[in-house]
Amino acid sequence: MLDLQVERIGHGTNAINDHKLLDYLTENRIPLEMCPMSNVRTGVVDSIFNHPIRACFDRGIVVSVNTDDPKMFDTSLEKEYRLLEQDCGFTKKEICKLILLGIESSWLQPENKKSLSDDFIGSSLWIS
Repeated sequence: MLDLQVERIGHGTNAINDHKLLDYLTENRIPLEMCPMSNVRTGVVDSIFNHPIRACFDRGIVVSVNTDDPKMFDTSLEKEYRLLEQDCGFTKKEICKLILLGIESSWLQPENKKSLSDDFIGSSLWIS
């Protein structure tokens, strides 16, 4: 039995190669902080089309989208989400779900998470 004793995992791109680990991450709602643009530009993933974020998301793993180092990789959260929509097949509704997963996996206090999630869901950005 795995017992990682972690609150989240940075990047986590190689988790996709271990089904037992993926099951553990899913069951325990351990977030993967994924940085698609950084992972491609550093060669960790050979192309955005092969990035494991889609497979992890589809499997039900808590995934948050991050920028790693925005200046170094000439990116922003907006660019990351557009990349996922254009090249990884994420719908606008799924992008909204990714944003909510990011809030869920943050280190905000629970009441602040709820408030932020409620504000986002109530905004014109949310797609029902």
